[in-house]
Amino acid sequence: MSYIDDLRANEYVREKDLGDGVSSFNFTRKAFFKGIWDDQTIHARGLFTKNGEVYARSYDKFFAVDERPETKLKTLAKNLEYPVYCYRKENGFLGILSCHNGKPFFASKTTNQGEFAENFKRIFYKSTSEEGRKYLYDMLEQLNASAVFEVIDPINDPHIVEYKEEHVVLLNVMKNDFNCPTFWDSINEELSSKCGIPCKSLDYICEDEQTFLDWYKSALEEKDIEGYVCEDSNCFMFKVKNNWYKYWKRMRSVIQAIASERYSPEAIKQRYRLNKDDESLFNFMLEYVPVYIDRNLKVPDIITVRNAYYNHSSIL
Repeated sequence: MSYIDDLRANEYVREKDLGDGVSSFNFTRKAFFKGIWDDQTIHARGLFTKNGEVYARSYDKFFAVDERPETKLKTLAKNLEYPVYCYRKENGFLGILSCHNGKPFFASKTTNQGEFAENFKRIFYKSTSEEGRKYLYDMLEQLNASAVFEVIDPINDPHIVEYKEEHVVLLNVMKNDFNCPTFWDSINEELSSKCGIPCKSLDYICEDEQTFLDWYKSALEEKDIEGYVCEDSNCFMFKVKNNWYKYWKRMRSVIQAIASERYSPEAIKQRYRLNKDDESLFNFMLEYVPVYIDRNLKVPDIITVRNAYYNHSSIL
């Protein structure tokens, strides 16, 4: 059996036919919520194939600190191969770009069709020159590689972190291969210069276990960013998400619960572990969210609610 046969045989992997012989493979929601991570589900994340070969790809699935046995903090700190490189985690959606026969292939996590892929392409074109795009397309085709981007779209797809302008950030260029991909970090700066787009920001280097533990403690207390993607010297990757981000992500779920009108305020408090420190914000949400929906015919995003709350609080 080929590796594609293994993917197709795995009940926790979904194949999507995109036409022209191209398929995407992604782990299912059931795999995600049940934590079913094996050789296929780990690889099936933004993976596109054609004629039995990788056509475009993103990173393998990787995990946050304490999310898996191997990423429990103490185990992780002891087993990492130092130095560990800590890159700022931008808060957008995934964009994947490859090039074949002179034709660029733009995709999001599961497809090259629909609003996410189209918005990725639009923002990428807006952010680059024709000369820069040609340089990147030629390089990707020559290397048989994919470029992976974080796509920031504050108008159509606001997340938790507030951004003023839409843009793309180059994360990595990697070999189109089923196995652990080759990263070409060394060409990120070259591509950034040639294409006029920013690349991921290396914010910290942890030289040993104690340095890492000290840095991790301080990273949890940072605000206004999502966190970090870390790579050790053996290319083992993991995520660090700070307390500020996790708090506002939980509050985003509170907004959805209020908007659904399926839960009483007391039920929402219990479901999302709200305490006295959350009382002022929660009471504001209970009033603000229904009024916003009535006026705008849509549920407000968390950034809109957060800014409205801070402005409201400053007036009180």
